[in-house]
Amino acid sequence: MNTKSILITVFITIYLGAALVSILSGEDSNVKNGTSTMQYSKNGVSTNSNALNETIELRFIRLFSRKGAEKMEFGGPFSVHIGFDDRIYVADDLHHNIKVFDRQGFFIESIGKQGHGPGEFSYLDCAITDSRGKIYVGDSGNNRVQILDAKGNLLNQIKRWNWYLSGFTNPRYVSIDSDGNLFIADWGNHCIRVFNKDLTFIKTIGKEGTLDREFKNPIAILHDKKDNLYVSDFKNHRVQVFNPQGAFLFSLGHEGEKIGQLRNPAGLAFDSRGNLFVSEYGNHRIQVFSSKWAPLAVLGKKGKGRAEFYKPTDIDISKDDHLYVAEFGNHRIQLLTIEIE
Repeated sequence: MNTKSILITVFITIYLGAALVSILSGEDSNVKNGTSTMQYSKNGVSTNSNALNETIELRFIRLFSRKGAEKMEFGGPFSVHIGFDDRIYVADDLHHNIKVFDRQGFFIESIGKQGHGPGEFSYLDCAITDSRGKIYVGDSGNNRVQILDAKGNLLNQIKRWNWYLSGFTNPRYVSIDSDGNLFIADWGNHCIRVFNKDLTFIKTIGKEGTLDREFKNPIAILHDKKDNLYVSDFKNHRVQVFNPQGAFLFSLGHEGEKIGQLRNPAGLAFDSRGNLFVSEYGNHRIQVFSSKWAPLAVLGKKGKGRAEFYKPTDIDISKDDHLYVAEFGNHRIQLLTIEIE
């Protein structure tokens, strides 16, 4: 084992067959020889690691840095995105710019600065790219979404689309479906706004509330390969899932600290096996759900060390299962690998 790496091993039992998730209770954490093992119990009986079906491991690689391994300085990295150009885009909320890195985490350039003009930002929370090289920015403090070219020049923006609507209130994350439709998490208005590829307004999904298809500050949004929409319902402590037409399908989690429970879910990403990873801002960890929506594992814990997290706001996963974690509280981006056996 490389002495610069820390291996966090999480043993899990997969419960298949039901869409409803069993909530497990009780946990015991042990640390030995640099390996952290978390065992979960059901009905007061601890699971035996020999009986577990699958193991998920997170292996720390590095923190993002400038060339020459000098530590990169972030104000408050809010989102991390693997671009179509294979570069990593980080929305630095408190520095009001986009920082761009290579896949290994070495700094390339910054885009934008604080302000209210074209290509300027105020507390930006998201920066994603499309296949044409455009950058979509959730310019939260300016209550708009900007669309930029690869050099950061303004191409277009969405701020207000109907005379009878006031527009966004702190737009956070953006997701694009296979038809090029743009989905925007409207944090302050507790809904999802949908626009076509020509930026014409189509519809609103949801409203403020606690019922199905209602939100309390939606933050991260993500489409799967079938164009189903996943929404991190931040203050309702759940992830809601919708079909491509916007009809509610099901939700994952409710408030709590046990496996299967969530506290302030934020970033969303799928690994190569279709497992859903959810960063929990309030629980300072990453939770994994199977493609059958059973809770698989809890990864990490609150801290400042390697493979530990503090207020993780976003995650993204590469095709080869490298995990990028934006930690708003620790002012850093961690690069790790996911290993499943």
